[in-house]
Amino acid sequence: MGTGRGDHGQGRQVVDPCKETFAAEGMAAFVVQQEREMAEIHAAIAELDNGQSVPHDEVVAWLRSWGSKDKAHIARPGF
Repeated sequence: MGTGRGDHGQGRQVVDPCKETFAAEGMAAFVVQQEREMAEIHAAIAELDNGQSVPHDEVVAWLRSWGSKDKAHIARPGF
């Protein structure tokens, strides 16, 4: 005999196929997004390893210039 709603006496609950498909699609989309994020992280690390970065003090000076009439241009590596 079953123990709960949706249990057909087989020890497992029946899942709505629509919900199951929706959940699988959601998990697949999550995995794709995580893969994209990891690829971006690896690309950023490779840029840093190749010396493509802006020194901290230059970034600070650029940020401090915001709102002033003498706003500095941001320094970009490789440009």
